[in-house]
Amino acid sequence: WLPPARLRRGAPPPPPRFCLEERRATRADDGGVADCEYFVGLEGGLVEEANGDLLCCAWIAVLTSDGASNCARTATFTLPPALSSLVRKGIELGRADDIVHGTVNSKQKGGTVGTLTAGQIDRTLYYKHAAVLALAPFANPRLHI
Repeated sequence: WLPPARLRRGAPPPPPRFCLEERRATRADDGGVADCEYFVGLEGGLVEEANGDLLCCAWIAVLTSDGASNCARTATFTLPPALSSLVRKGIELGRADDIVHGTVNSKQKGGTVGTLTAGQIDRTLYYKHAAVLALAPFANPRLHI
């Protein structure tokens, strides 16, 4: 139900550990698709807590062709120590999942959230609620004036 949009090319990948900020998700641009009404950016990553835990979450940013914008965040969950340890060694989270859980290319399937919830929440569902919330002001503009 969203028109396709392309991510701005050349944006550097985030380091294995970084503090998520909603502005990172706003890398969406029109990608030369001038007739699109909405442009959506997704940015997932890890946040390190003061106690050393690594939390996983993502931001969804929506930009409209007339310059309006809104952001929403997914649910947040703590990575298990086995995954955190590998990520701290510089291993990408999807690869760490495969190592710990004996899977292949899990990041293109259910993702970390899918593996940790035994498929109860997959990547699509994980992002869906945040995407709907990021789009809410545009679905109900009179409430967000």
